[in-house]
Amino acid sequence: EGELVTQSDVQVFGGAYPTSNWAENQVVAHNVILSIPANAAPGEYTVRLGWYTWPSLERLFVVGPNAADNILTLARVNVEP
Repeated sequence: EGELVTQSDVQVFGGAYPTSNWAENQVVAHNVILSIPANAAPGEYTVRLGWYTWPSLERLFVVGPNAADNILTLARVNVEP
């Protein structure tokens, strides 16, 4: 329904490799664990990813077939009771 269920705001590699060092089209892999709250309703949830600058919180530009409004849709997951 478009409501935020969980999120993680972290610096990639603890800030050791800031986005200002990334090259255009470079692939950077970083694992993040998201915990679904115990009271989350069963159903399909969308996992989305976005980047922003600190402290302005201005979104960084994102392009791709699963991107809209500078947010990338990564996956849809089913939560069961």
